[in-house]
Amino acid sequence: MSRISAHSADPERSLDVWKTIVGVQQHFNDIGWRIRSLAMTALTFTLGAAFLGYLNADPLPFGALSFSPGAFVPVLGLMIWLLFWFADGIWYHRLLKGAQLAANSMEESLSAQGVFTTLSTEITRASNAKWGPFQKMDSVRKLNLFYGAGAAILCLVAIGITLLTLEIHTACTASAI
Repeated sequence: MSRISAHSADPERSLDVWKTIVGVQQHFNDIGWRIRSLAMTALTFTLGAAFLGYLNADPLPFGALSFSPGAFVPVLGLMIWLLFWFADGIWYHRLLKGAQLAANSMEESLSAQGVFTTLSTEITRASNAKWGPFQKMDSVRKLNLFYGAGAAILCLVAIGITLLTLEIHTACTASAI
C-alpha cells in the first residue's frame, strides 16, 4: 500500500503523486534504452574492429602458437559489454523496478479513492506475458537475454578468430642416423 493512506489523501493530490511516479518511471526507462543504444553501438564497433584486425593484422607469436591480435578485440568488447549490463541491469533497471512498484501501490490507493489509473499495472501485466516457447518473460529475463546474446556473439567471434588464425609451430630437429 502507498505511504499516502487511501483515507487521508485527497484524490487530486494522490493523482499528482502518481503522475510524478510515472514520470520517474519514464526517466529510468529512457536511461535504460539510451544505455542499450550505446551498448549496441559499442558492440557494432567491436565487431567491425575485430574483423578489421582479423583481415589486416599480422599474427602474434605466443610461445609455439601464433594467432591474430583481432581475437583480443572481442574480449575487450566483452568487458565493455559487461559494464553496460552492470549499468543497465544492476543499476538503473532496479531503480525502474522500484518506480514501477511505487506506481502499482499508488494505483491501488487511487482505485480505493475511486480514481482508476492502471497504466503501470497493465504495462507490467503485458510485459510478463509468455514469450513463444519460453517461460514467462519479465523485464529482467528480457534484459539478461539481450546482454547474454551480445556476450555470446563476442565470445564466438573471439573463438572464431583465434581458431581461424591459429598456427602451431613445431620445432623440427634432424637426427643423425
